[in-house]
Amino acid sequence: MRTSSFNRYFHLLRNRDYRLLWFSQAVSEIGTQISRIALILFVYKHHQSAAAVAGLMIVQTVPVFLLGFFSGALLEHFHLKRTLIAMDIVRAVLVCLLPFTSNLWVIYAISFGISVGNLFFLPARDALVPSIVPKQQLELANAFIAMSVGLVLVIGPALGGLLTATWGYAIAFFVDAATFIGSALFIFRISVSGKPTSAGKVDIASLMEEIRNGLQYVRRTPMISFLANLVFFTMIAIGILFPLLPEFNAKFLHGTDFTFGLISSAYGLGGLLGGPVGEALARRFGHGRVVYYLLIVDSIIFIVFSRTPFLIPSLVLIALWGINGFAWWVVYIALLQRIVPQDFRGRIFTLMHQLENAGMVVAYGLAMAAAPFLPVATIFFLAGLGYFGIVLALRFHRGFAALLPFRVEGINSKEQNIQNKSVYNNSDNV
Repeated sequence: MRTSSFNRYFHLLRNRDYRLLWFSQAVSEIGTQISRIALILFVYKHHQSAAAVAGLMIVQTVPVFLLGFFSGALLEHFHLKRTLIAMDIVRAVLVCLLPFTSNLWVIYAISFGISVGNLFFLPARDALVPSIVPKQQLELANAFIAMSVGLVLVIGPALGGLLTATWGYAIAFFVDAATFIGSALFIFRISVSGKPTSAGKVDIASLMEEIRNGLQYVRRTPMISFLANLVFFTMIAIGILFPLLPEFNAKFLHGTDFTFGLISSAYGLGGLLGGPVGEALARRFGHGRVVYYLLIVDSIIFIVFSRTPFLIPSLVLIALWGINGFAWWVVYIALLQRIVPQDFRGRIFTLMHQLENAGMVVAYGLAMAAAPFLPVATIFFLAGLGYFGIVLALRFHRGFAALLPFRVEGINSKEQNIQNKSVYNNSDNV
């Protein structure tokens, strides 16, 4: 069994274009995690406020409201490869500016610009993957990307803390810039360009029409509509964790900057296993069941974590959370890549990223409002209960019946055709 799995991974990595994209992902994520830890600790230490950290995270997600829909439509007019390279370069330049200011509002502005780059980069990367690997390898391809992120989450926070403690915040930001350039160089060598799927002149009227078409596709496709609601509402619950985690670490776990790094590293350690676990679960139980039930497990882990005041058990729970979260992501992305037509991929992947960030913004606002009045552990507990309730309530969505039985592998072609038709039940050609 292990030999068979190893051979499948080895065969995937023989794909030169995918290998380059994977290296690009790994390199850039290392730098991102290094500077992320440095920036969060810098803001929290200088202002001693969870609200300041929440403000940082809000400005990092605001671009989704201003440019989110347009970025998805624009991606379909651009070469994906060129877009990825351009966004790497833009983010490298912006992150180099961080060492030269300590003004909170300037930091917010720079973070806003970097987030605009992310808004184009992430959906462009996800949309390029199906052009590089065959459909039957999508779970493996996404698993490898998840594994690289997991590895980076183990190495990056610890390395970020070490670099910051030894040489200061500036070196962390410069290292991040260097990794963006390295990522661009890897992507430059990819042979697949990801040609535009929409022809014609780019103007406001045509973009608005494409946006409307994309939204109609989501509304008329029950499974995609269900996933959109699932992502948005669960991100509201999960997002409360991030701005309040430094304070949870300091006041509930009585931890230090080092233990804060350990928490992030524990999540990444779990993520190393999450990719292969998700790919295996999808083959065993089907994509739909895995996408839904892993979120129930996720909410339960959140509830238990909120009531655990000891470091070692908390780290174990975070590692389990990483396994579960990365497993879910692998199956969720593969599901979208399989069922969304190529002409809509740019818009749908951008919309999903947009919904994730929109849910996060709502969560950050709730965290800022609740933090002055409730202990952080209590906020986490209530968020976990809400998370569990949201996932259960979404069983009544019309797309749940289409999602749950959906699977791709391990069934005959006749059954596959029947199940795939359920994805587009009640949908119109757009």
